[in-house]
Amino acid sequence: YSLNSASCTDANAATSGNPASPTTFGSLTGNQLTIPAVNIRAGADILCTFTNTAITSSISGRVFNDNSGSTGVAANAYNGTQQAGELGLAGATIRLTNCAANPAPADVLATTQTDGAGDYSFSVVQPSVPNPFCVVESNLNGYTSVSGTTGYTRSSDSISIAKTAALAYTGHNFGDARLNLILTSNGQQTTTPSGTVSYPHILRSESVLSVGTLNTISTETHTYGRTTVLYRDTNCNGAVDGGESTLTSAIGQLLPNQEICVVQRVNAPANATNGAQHVATLSASYTATVQGGDVLSGSSNTRTDTTLVG
Repeated sequence: YSLNSASCTDANAATSGNPASPTTFGSLTGNQLTIPAVNIRAGADILCTFTNTAITSSISGRVFNDNSGSTGVAANAYNGTQQAGELGLAGATIRLTNCAANPAPADVLATTQTDGAGDYSFSVVQPSVPNPFCVVESNLNGYTSVSGTTGYTRSSDSISIAKTAALAYTGHNFGDARLNLILTSNGQQTTTPSGTVSYPHILRSESVLSVGTLNTISTETHTYGRTTVLYRDTNCNGAVDGGESTLTSAIGQLLPNQEICVVQRVNAPANATNGAQHVATLSASYTATVQGGDVLSGSSNTRTDTTLVG
């Protein structure tokens, strides 16, 4: 606490002879109160009032989408540093705790949410701040923890901070990302025996992802041995053009909002009969290497291409 003001009154001024106006006296210099000698009188009943203000510590930071933004540089993802196009995330819940491994309600000193720019802040009476203290994030739906500033632990999504004499602790930031790989769209066509149909798809990433091969799982109502072939649709026109090659190897690294187009061809055999059905289920797997070297894996949504003979 800091001393703001002090003043004195004489409850027995009518007897002691202290002046009725002004009713208060005394001057404060630093932390020293001086009562004028003229007010020290026989019979005086002097009461001095001191006003203190609590010293508070501010703790602040930001939650942002650490996916490399608009930089076009994969190394700018998952590094805990906000760069061009990496926008702040509003509405994330941040707790200030005593760093207990599984914080109970008594371990949580304060709770807040990030504002429209992704910023959060706490103002806490300094003596109540433990050493160390932690800020802990609860992710928004659909986001994964990928990075943080000094003191960050991804497994607990927390930043541990040592208490000092400082009154402001700033720049304690969390990086999250949507590790989503989105595949469009379902298709259904009818063909004849020996016929071929084509199904266009677009694969889009929301963060920096290393994408493996596109996998097709086939199911048939009749086992005629239909074949499926994937092509890289380089001009994204939904058709297989001359010079466009089959897609047999890993797709590789995709940046945020980067798309690749593919076409899946299904070839019906000559001995297929009317009513026969073939379903090709398509998906892709990915990995993302985040801060600290953790490798996270996942897969896209699945899409189905249904081919009927008739």
